[in-house]
Amino acid sequence: TLTGVSVGMPLLSNGTQVGTVYRVVTANGVVTRVLVQGTNGRIYSLSPSSLTASGGSLTTTASLRGI
Repeated sequence: TLTGVSVGMPLLSNGTQVGTVYRVVTANGVVTRVLVQGTNGRIYSLSPSSLTASGGSLTTTASLRGI
């Protein structure tokens, strides 16, 4: 489970900031999706399994695809 994620956190991919957390979707206290606004202005929906929270930022292994 993903913990420590909050709105406004930067999202990194390969060491480069690619977006900012826009919304954290939870169900029964468990993060189910993380919505991120990319640096291109688009909103992306990411699975928590593709994210790692560390040092105040998130890192993703996912390919960003718009929703």
